[in-house]
Amino acid sequence: MPRLGEFIGAMLADAAQARVRADIEAIKLAEMYSSHELLRHLPVPRFRLPDISIEFPVVVQGVRDEAADPHGVRAFDEPPRDEVEKALVAALAGAKLKLSAENLGRLHDLAWGRLKAAFRAGPRALLGGEALAADVAGAVGARALSLAKGPAAAHPKLDEVVRRVRESVRALLLARLARSPHLEVLVSSGEIKAHADSSSVLRVRLTVSEDAYEVIPRDGEARGFTLVPE
Repeated sequence: MPRLGEFIGAMLADAAQARVRADIEAIKLAEMYSSHELLRHLPVPRFRLPDISIEFPVVVQGVRDEAADPHGVRAFDEPPRDEVEKALVAALAGAKLKLSAENLGRLHDLAWGRLKAAFRAGPRALLGGEALAADVAGAVGARALSLAKGPAAAHPKLDEVVRRVRESVRALLLARLARSPHLEVLVSSGEIKAHADSSSVLRVRLTVSEDAYEVIPRDGEARGFTLVPE
């Protein structure tokens, strides 16, 4: 049974593909116009889809919340301890900070404790991952340098350790974004016709506005492309 969001997303994807098909046809016409003695002086036809209005019926079968939170709404699911430890190990390795197994275990306890406390505090602490990642990174970074031995414990290392830990924790939280409740719906004509109670059929109206972008190569040393509004 599809979700309402999946059904709407599929319609939006089809609308985007319609624009792609229109642009490909415009390219074909442009090539033909450029090779013709008279057509080359005329504008090439090109169509856009600035607005699309859609109306469709659905039957709501139920609401599913796969991640019900007894503490209220929150942005992230609690990560398991082993994932936190892996993220921390990767961050310290990236910062080239070596610790003994015992001291590494102490850092694991510290990071896990800070995250655990935030999740137990309720939704307010979990609506943004940046603040939580910075809190864990600050505590872990200071503790890591106090446990390190030799030149690695020098103060200039602190910024790099904190940055690496913050990025790792933030990536871990983003990978565990909580899934919002969703509607399960009947969308096919056969299913809707077979539904006994016609009064429960909902009609959804959508107006989709096109937001077109151009693909522009990045300047300087940065590789890749960026999207710029037309």
